[in-house]
Amino acid sequence: MAPCKMRTLDHQTSSGIRKLRKPAIEKMRRDRINSSIEQLRILLEKEFQRHQLPSKPEKADILEMTVTFLQRHMADSKCLVSAPHTPYDCDCQQITAGDGRCH
Repeated sequence: MAPCKMRTLDHQTSSGIRKLRKPAIEKMRRDRINSSIEQLRILLEKEFQRHQLPSKPEKADILEMTVTFLQRHMADSKCLVSAPHTPYDCDCQQITAGDGRCH
């Protein structure tokens, strides 16, 4: 019976250690997320100024603006590549006459 008791104690000890480490690991994960969101905010600062968002946008605002910016950038790139040949090959709704870019 001693081995069985020993396993139970080992399991409880390792479970207790995990419970102690979990908050630290979670804090590190949140710190990484916050750091990345802050980097996105800095990279897209001009974009935020253009849309006149509050001086300190929420994390959700930053993520939404990033998605919108990337979608627009990818669509612009796709149109610019196809513009000289067939400007209507891209997924854009409107193409400004003359410059072949999506708007």
